[in-house]
Formats: sequence, structure tokens, C-alpha cells
Amino acid sequence: MLKVEEEHYDEAEEMSSTLTKPWMGESVKAELLQKKGLPEQAAVHETKAIELTKGMQRYLLVKKYKSF
Repeated sequence: MLKVEEEHYDEAEEMSSTLTKPWMGESVKAELLQKKGLPEQAAVHETKAIELTKGMQRYLLVKKYKSF
């Protein structure tokens, strides 16, 4: 996420596929797509990230992505 915030999009995209937790990769992809102005595609990855989590992490992602 830090790479996305620092606008190092290529590095963030490369790193997203190497993360150990699948939900983390989906979350990074969602952020990248949001920054690129593709909210519909980002929503797909947001939903996937939520589906791949449980407990507190799921709660936090739901609050982040679904609370507008």
C-alpha cells in the first residue's frame, strides 16, 4: 500500500503478486485501480479481498471499501 501511496504503481503491481496473503494482493490491486480511475474494476478486487478475510481484517476491509 505504501508503494501505491508513493505513486510507485509499477512496483506495487509487481509486489501484489508476491504477497503471502491473497487478500493483501487483492487489496493492493483495488487501490491501484482506484488511483488509475477505474472504480468498477477496483470494486471487483475489493469484494474479492473481503471474501478472502475473516474476523477483524474482514471488518476493517468492509468499513474501508463499503462505507461511502
